[in-house]
Order: sequence, then structure tokens, then C-alpha cells
Amino acid sequence: VPAEKLQNETDAKLDDEIYEEDLDIEFEVHLPEEYAEEENDPVYATVGEVPFKESVNPSAREQAKLSAAQEANDD
Repeated sequence: VPAEKLQNETDAKLDDEIYEEDLDIEFEVHLPEEYAEEENDPVYATVGEVPFKESVNPSAREQAKLSAAQEANDD
């Protein structure tokens, strides 16, 4: 769900804390053609946590997030 749509519907923070919110909001979204059941027909989606595993080789963004978390815990 694009962040702008989520911001229009709720005042939840758009960071990892959003997964702790009980947002039961459905959004009408259009999938890329190869994933759509019917071309140009929207589907309904809700916000959910992405089930990714920790990276074996973290990107710069992931490394920065890990560093910030460690610094916060050290304080």
C-alpha cells in the first residue's frame, strides 16, 4: 500500500511501529498485470508485516538501521 494512501486513512507512524498498530483497513490496489487475476481489476489489501529474514549480507540501509538500534540500546 503506498504510504500516501496509508497516511490519508490513519495517523499511525510510517515506520516499523506500524506493525504494532491494529489497522483493519482495506485498500483497493492494482497489481502488475502478471499478478492480476483479471486485467485492470483491483484487489483488496491490508497492511501486514513483510516476512523477510535477516540478510546474510545487509545493505547499507539495513546496516544503518542496525547501528541506530545498537546505539539506542547503548544509551
